[in-house]
Amino acid sequence: AAWGMSREAIGDFCGWISGFVYLVSRVPQIWKAYCTKHVEDLCIILFIFAVIGNSTYAGSIVTHSMSSEWLRKQAPFLFGSLGTLAFDGILVYQIISYGGTYHALPKDEDSH
Repeated sequence: AAWGMSREAIGDFCGWISGFVYLVSRVPQIWKAYCTKHVEDLCIILFIFAVIGNSTYAGSIVTHSMSSEWLRKQAPFLFGSLGTLAFDGILVYQIISYGGTYHALPKDEDSH
């Protein structure tokens, strides 16, 4: 084991780092939308699939078992997926608040 840590402890550490990085990955987009009050560059398909993916992933964890030991081991992954859903909620709020038109794919500016 590295640094005097067991393999399980290293796995837990990596899980928490992964969850944290995944969670904060939304911050730049939230900040940009907040500063510019512009959300038209968001790809709605990515947003929809991320919400569905994180919801079903978290659901698969909690429906597998509700034992405290299982949930403790899955906590970093729940943190990443459910925390990201909270940030996705902020993005939804921004989309509603800032208005505009939202396109699934970029507009083809040359096809007039």
